[in-house]
Amino acid sequence: MKLFLKSALLFTCTAILFSCGDDGVVKPATAPVATIDPNKGCFLKSSTYDDDDHVKITYNASNQVTKLVVESFFGEIEANYTYNTDGTVAKISSDDIDYEFVYDKTVLTKINEKEAGVLFGERIITFTGGKATSIAYYEIEGTKKTLLYTHKFTYTKGNISKYILNVGKVDLDYCSDIVYDTKLNPMTKLSKATDAFMYALTDAFILLPSEEILNFSSTNNFVSGKFRPDIFGYIGEVEDPALLSIVDLNKKAPILPFTNTVVYNKDNYPTSSTLKYKDPVDGEITIPSKYTYDCK
Repeated sequence: MKLFLKSALLFTCTAILFSCGDDGVVKPATAPVATIDPNKGCFLKSSTYDDDDHVKITYNASNQVTKLVVESFFGEIEANYTYNTDGTVAKISSDDIDYEFVYDKTVLTKINEKEAGVLFGERIITFTGGKATSIAYYEIEGTKKTLLYTHKFTYTKGNISKYILNVGKVDLDYCSDIVYDTKLNPMTKLSKATDAFMYALTDAFILLPSEEILNFSSTNNFVSGKFRPDIFGYIGEVEDPALLSIVDLNKKAPILPFTNTVVYNKDNYPTSSTLKYKDPVDGEITIPSKYTYDCK
């Protein structure tokens, strides 16, 4: 359980990517090896993490994602999708919560969180160049609206280059110095659904293992970098956000280097990957993943 919790936090950095990178670290990408047709070819059906099932995807006849099931540290997360006539996501339902997407014409501006029809949360999305650069979460109690935290993202060549969680006056950095290859990841064609999952359930990222949806909202596949596998444990120990400290974070959740070896088939679809990093307490950690497809 302890080992799973530590490895779960790499997902916080990579759940929305399958690639990250920092300016000055990532070399200019060459042309992708493969081009994935959004309506043809192979669609990611499922994946395993450390030999356990962790992602299962269901599609309709139009190749839209209708259900996404992801295994988290606290159990299964099931996201059911409803679409608008223009193909944009209208709503995601997960457990007893409805995440309703609000648009200004075609641009997503916010997501309302409701339980039994009662509004209790709001996510304000800010975009730059078509990419979400911040997701601010507000708790709503009656007429009172309180900002709890903000997820901040920067990008390099279409991939997330930095992910920071801002709580109060403290910016908690999750990952850095990530290097990725130039091959397209299979989730690219599912961007409407995977982006929507990222926007609505961003907080779930810290509860998920690294290898399952680490290609959400990205273009390529990561091969190495640094992350904080113990950051969730640290945040969970601090009752008052005002007491969060970068100094304590560096002591209790140090940044660790990792590598990820990705194996591709002849059509350049990832079939497996192996994540490795050295934990100060548990030593060398190796986490294998496998991916299956429905090819049309």
